[in-house]
Amino acid sequence: MNMESLTIARTELILVWDATVGAYRLQTYPPSTSDDACSHRADFIEEVRNAISALLKAGDFSSPALAQRLGYNQMTLTRMLFRLSGKSIMELAMEVRLDQAMELLKSGRLSLGEIQQRVGIRSTSYFILQFRNRFGLSPHEFQRQWRRLEQEGRLAAQP
Repeated sequence: MNMESLTIARTELILVWDATVGAYRLQTYPPSTSDDACSHRADFIEEVRNAISALLKAGDFSSPALAQRLGYNQMTLTRMLFRLSGKSIMELAMEVRLDQAMELLKSGRLSLGEIQQRVGIRSTSYFILQFRNRFGLSPHEFQRQWRRLEQEGRLAAQP
């Protein structure tokens, strides 16, 4: 898949080669100042997060695989994502991994090592550091506070 990107009149135009019809198709991304553009940005970022999550679950996550799954050239996807979110593909992937880890910690059914392996982070110290940077607590502190709040009846138990 071949793509070109250019900016005209504050609108991002993405020229995407569609092999099924043997022609280019044009996709537009409006400037980020309107409410519609904000909604589009949120939808795009959510689409990327969902694709990352699916690739992580399949054990097949990489930047090229993500770009292919979403139908973009890797460089174009990287630029668009950074322009719309201020984050790289790998930063967003780490957020998705850590969000998944938080959900697994809430369940209380898995050890820290099992959670770390499930979300695809090999180093325990790196996992703890990244988790603390994202949520302000270590995984153990988070789990302890979550359990305490559940016991006090201040949270609904997670399925």
